[in-house]
Amino acid sequence: MSPDTQAFLTIIMPFHHEEKNIAQTLGRLGECLAIPYEILLIHDDKDDPALPIIKSIQTKDPSIQVLLNKYRPGIPGAIRTGLGRSSGQYILFLVADDQGPIAIINPMFDLMEQGYDLVSGTRYAKGGSIQGGSFWARVISAWGNRLFCRLAHCQLSDPTCGIKMFRKDILPKVNLKADEDWAIAFELAVETQYHDLKVTELGFNSSNRMDGGESHFKIMRRVFKYGPIFLRGIFKLWKK
Repeated sequence: MSPDTQAFLTIIMPFHHEEKNIAQTLGRLGECLAIPYEILLIHDDKDDPALPIIKSIQTKDPSIQVLLNKYRPGIPGAIRTGLGRSSGQYILFLVADDQGPIAIINPMFDLMEQGYDLVSGTRYAKGGSIQGGSFWARVISAWGNRLFCRLAHCQLSDPTCGIKMFRKDILPKVNLKADEDWAIAFELAVETQYHDLKVTELGFNSSNRMDGGESHFKIMRRVFKYGPIFLRGIFKLWKK
């Protein structure tokens, strides 16, 4: 679809070897979304086995664009590539291997239309849950979010969640510097509240690695990656 209405959504979806999931995810998006949208699929690997599948679907769905990450390989570079090519008034970060958030995209869009600057998905408030993945990863995620919210007086129950919809015009105001995994979404949660923007959240059911494969979640590595933003976020929001 082309952005021929004021309210238009850009979905930014980094992917890496999601050949087992991508067709189902894109199919569900096409079935569920009742709003004008474009999907920007960003990758690092020109030989990614998911690419032929996506290109086959793309011939039937002009809303899908495939982009090669033009920055440092990884999720932050992919997101920045997508932000540079986005056409929408609203932008959504979406993971390629979890269909759970798809059910809340339309309600998230409705909240944006009501005047919110950011709507975050949450696994830890009403309507939210998380399944799959490492037990200890789930424990650390849940308690890490809870501790951050308590210390920083955060308005969101799941600030680290990668599922974020926001207004594109807030980007010049927020200061996004994170360059590790989905930490950029955590940083977005901190920055929007620091600048007194209007935020809210919706619960969704998350299923880690829906194809049943081994999770890439390396617990201690993730703790070290998120640690600096965790501490900086507490300082910034506590100071307010």
